[in-house]
Amino acid sequence: MKKVYLIPLLLIFIILIANDTFSEDSTDTTQNAFSIGILQSMIGSIILAAFQALIWGGYRLYLFVFRVKPIIAGIWKTSFTENENNGPSHETVTLKQKGSQVSGEIEYDDEGQKIIYKFKGSFKNLILTATYESKDPQEYERGSFSLQYKQKKKFKGQYVTFSKKEDSEPEFIAKEYTWEWIPK
Repeated sequence: MKKVYLIPLLLIFIILIANDTFSEDSTDTTQNAFSIGILQSMIGSIILAAFQALIWGGYRLYLFVFRVKPIIAGIWKTSFTENENNGPSHETVTLKQKGSQVSGEIEYDDEGQKIIYKFKGSFKNLILTATYESKDPQEYERGSFSLQYKQKKKFKGQYVTFSKKEDSEPEFIAKEYTWEWIPK
């Protein structure tokens, strides 16, 4: 119950006290019975409002303590294999989360040249899906990824990208993709 609803009840109580309807020397039993009935109604309303607030507050506390979905905002380290001849490549992801919506930046160091991608997506039912593209308008690469929250602070899935390397035709690439959370 909102505090606004309690104001009229409080005003009625103040009016009754101001009229001295609860005086012990009053001989009018009808007036005393009416006053007692109003007082009981107000007390009942206050108890009901307190009980509702307790239930709602308890439910919100439960959601806070036992989070239904994890908070995934933070810094992540990715691993993927772009070329079978080389070892795994790594990126640093800065992820922001607002409810089920996610966004952020992916930073990749390609032999001393930093490439930064921006991404947007959602995190629902322990699945993170997003699309990304380079922040550099001259860069051709863009794609999407879908990752499942496997265990505490780890994602595993795949990415698909449309990439164009120098002296080659653009091609679709689909590879395994893992993220591991980096503690602060």
